[in-house]
Amino acid sequence: KIFLSKILWAVRVFNKKIFSKPNIHLESSTSKQKIIRGVPIFLRPSSSDQARLREFRQDIYSGDKKFLRYLNDNIKPTVLFDFGANIGLSSLALCNSIPSVQKIISVEAEKENYGVLKKNCNIWNEVFDKSFIPVQGIISGNENFMNQVENLQEGYSASGTFVYKKVDGCINESMKSITPHNLLKKFDIGNQVIICKIDIEGGEYELFEGDTSWLENVAYLSIEIHDRFSVNSIKSSINFLKALLKYDFAIVPSQDTLFCYNRKYKFYN
Repeated sequence: KIFLSKILWAVRVFNKKIFSKPNIHLESSTSKQKIIRGVPIFLRPSSSDQARLREFRQDIYSGDKKFLRYLNDNIKPTVLFDFGANIGLSSLALCNSIPSVQKIISVEAEKENYGVLKKNCNIWNEVFDKSFIPVQGIISGNENFMNQVENLQEGYSASGTFVYKKVDGCINESMKSITPHNLLKKFDIGNQVIICKIDIEGGEYELFEGDTSWLENVAYLSIEIHDRFSVNSIKSSINFLKALLKYDFAIVPSQDTLFCYNRKYKFYN
């Protein structure tokens, strides 16, 4: 018994060191298909993917139940923007909550996360009568070159965090950012009603400092603001709130997320 307990202890320690560090993202090739709630999902054996799975099961993306019913019964949005999609479970959860959505555009910058996201979108396109579109890139309000900086220290994030900042020109591993207007044009969105989820680890400042007219047709938006990350992130909420006031959104706060409803769509009638 003593020998067995030591073996189990060693396994737990090894697992924690290798797989459970919050800022470790395993390669996409380590992902395996599982069936969750009757849906095939690719997952890696990492703390990051397990955190996303818990959020999916807890249905944390749908917002206020009364407003959700109104959204489904009266507004019926058809497009989902998922900025900071990770492996795509937030996209899947929102499609389950808002079945009128037919086109799902999931944007993820980090290479290995995107690899799993692409696998998930491919298999969901076979399962659902919807269009899951993975996009690798950094979402921003303007077209800039962006570069990944060091991960946040352990304790800031339950899932591992990748932060991107503007750089002058294309250097090292920098990528040119994607704007919401790029997506509207590329995927022929037109005047369709949009819902949007944003979790971009402090990139809210860059996203909302550019042209925000894309918010005009966003009926519902959920966002996690990351002012807590550093003094440089404090401006994130300032730009975000200015944009919401311009387009007359109501804000319903939750523990980690702000749920925002465009009054244009008469949620409050």
